[in-house]
Amino acid sequence: MFEKNDILELQIEAIGSEGEGIAHANGYTLFVKDTVPGDRIEARVVKVGKSYGYARCERIIEPSKDRIEPVCPISKSVEAVSSSTFRMRQSLSSSRRRCLTA
Repeated sequence: MFEKNDILELQIEAIGSEGEGIAHANGYTLFVKDTVPGDRIEARVVKVGKSYGYARCERIIEPSKDRIEPVCPISKSVEAVSSSTFRMRQSLSSSRRRCLTA
């Protein structure tokens, strides 16, 4: 189990229904805002639950091939994950997977 403020290296595997990246570490699920599938990141654990937790991306070690830089200069100040950060084709594919597994 992890503790708050632990630093982890994570591989973002999928995107959640709220647009957050999903990663697993030792079988534990972590949700990470402002990430996309394929990102390899360094993250700080901010909340620990019984079966899942939340982490904050501290640094992108290796960006996903599907990551693109946002066009809007203020996009980092907006709380929602911008779809402009994630290629539309990949985003649609992720949406389709969520529908099929729901």
